[in-house]
Amino acid sequence: MQWSPDQDEPTDYWPSDLSAETSLTELVHLAKSRWRVEHDYRELKTGLGLDHFEGRSWIGWHRHVTLAAAAQLFLTLLRLTRPKQRGKSEPLRRPPATAIPTRDVARVLPLLPPTGPNLTKHY
Repeated sequence: MQWSPDQDEPTDYWPSDLSAETSLTELVHLAKSRWRVEHDYRELKTGLGLDHFEGRSWIGWHRHVTLAAAAQLFLTLLRLTRPKQRGKSEPLRRPPATAIPTRDVARVLPLLPPTGPNLTKHY
């Protein structure tokens, strides 16, 4: 249960059937993980359009849900791997020292041989 010192009685209860050896840290983590699930579901519905499907077929619904879940996975991976998302700025990246300046590309790359007939003309 959650009981703040300034409250007269507990504010929240989380019944559990986990073993008595489960640590308090693990219990709190599991109890508070519900917020993450609710946040992700709300993001799926409002931001990614999970509830916008108006088709009638199982295949169409399945495709819609799969694409929404893939978009959610992409956003979650961005959130976990991008430093900006965690409040850190990205380091400035300089081009490698071996990069060829744009003005010198024509000297380095050979001209391509002409291709077959021009297929853009209408005969």
